[in-house]
Order: sequence, then structure tokens, then C-alpha cells
Amino acid sequence: IGMVMVWTMTLSRPTARLCDFRPTATLLGPRTVSAIAFPVITSILAMVSAEVLLWSHDWYERLAPITDIHLLPSLWMLRGDNYDSAIGVLVLLTALANTAYVNTYGGSFR
Repeated sequence: IGMVMVWTMTLSRPTARLCDFRPTATLLGPRTVSAIAFPVITSILAMVSAEVLLWSHDWYERLAPITDIHLLPSLWMLRGDNYDSAIGVLVLLTALANTAYVNTYGGSFR
């Protein structure tokens, strides 16, 4: 999929009319800071709300995977076999995909 997407990027051509605004050139400008802060804040809110929803169920038992399971360090992958890890991965992958999509300025500025 990645190779096909990179190939389609090479087929891009400039538009007849340029965009009214330009990409940011300042390191700490409002657009740059908001582009960094918004995904971080929404990811934290999504993670907290998903964890609270999970913790509210009667069948869920809170677990500290480092101290409660008593697994050998070589069995590290078994520590992630819980509901909390699945929520964390879903939030992380959703945030990364959305950030990658939003931060591709190319279409607007060509």
C-alpha cells in the first residue's frame, strides 16, 4: 500500500491557481503549535475516556502488568495481553493516521 501511495504522489501536478495561504514557516507559530497540540490533546482525551469506560464495567479487573503478573523479562509480549494495551494501540494508530493525513499540506499548496 505504501509503495502505491508513494507512486501516486509522483503523479501530482500543480494546480492552475495557488492557495490563498502558505504553509507555515515559523517554528513556534500558532499554526505549528496547534498542529502539534490538537492531536496530542485529542489523543489524551480519547485514551482517558476509553479507559474510564473500560474501568466502569464490573467484569474488568485492574492490573499492573509489570508487578502483578510475575513474568520473566523474556516473556515481555505477554504483558501486553490485556484490554488496556488494545485501547492504547487503537488510540495511537488512529492518532498517527489522522495526523499523517492532516499534515500532508501538498494538495493545498501545489
